Amino acid sequence: MPLGTEMEWGYPLGRWIRQQRAAYASNQLDGKRAARLERLGMVWDPAEADWQDNVAAARLYMGRYGTLTAPRGAVIVEPGGGACKGAGRAVRGHRTVAVHCRRPGALSDERAAELAAIDPDWCPDWPIDWQRHYAGVRTLVTAGGAAVDEIVPRVTVHGADVGRWLHRQREAWTELSPEQCARLADLGVSAPEPAAPKSGGRAGAWERGVAAAQVCQRTALQY
Repeated sequence: MPLGTEMEWGYPLGRWIRQQRAAYASNQLDGKRAARLERLGMVWDPAEADWQDNVAAARLYMGRYGTLTAPRGAVIVEPGGGACKGAGRAVRGHRTVAVHCRRPGALSDERAAELAAIDPDWCPDWPIDWQRHYAGVRTLVTAGGAAVDEIVPRVTVHGADVGRWLHRQREAWTELSPEQCARLADLGVSAPEPAAPKSGGRAGAWERGVAAAQVCQRTALQY
């Protein structure tokens, strides 16, 4: 039906579709009619269809960036350069849910499990920014074959300086949660070595005395 003809009729299509959906939900819609509508692309549950679109966008984003902790401006482009799935509605929506998912009733267990199957850390206990940088380091190590010592400041992933971030994590190791430390340790990142005692002052002089005594002991044993 030409669009102009539909506009001239002024048919209340939206109200009619809502009626068909209500009849379908209450099992009052004839099967043949339901099939005809489905061939036209009828969506019986718009909310569920929207959720599935979001999940599809999440899978795309996870496949490209290794995390669902997308920044607000993230946009997903369909393979082949097709239509965009705006992260503002999809992946960003997951981020919003991730922040509030601990509220009772914010997200069903089934939907939370669906997201966790894509990214187990989709709703971390630590800041979203931390998880995003960690995912960048993980990509370099697991997919890129980089050694953690090679990830130095100015090494970036998707525009994020993960090298500088990694240096800061080592400096603030004692401030991280056990779970964060465990994730870094799995990548080969370890806590910094304890600082060597200063050579100056009485403590330094005492240490030098011990070192000298040890040398003298070894020399005596040799003779």
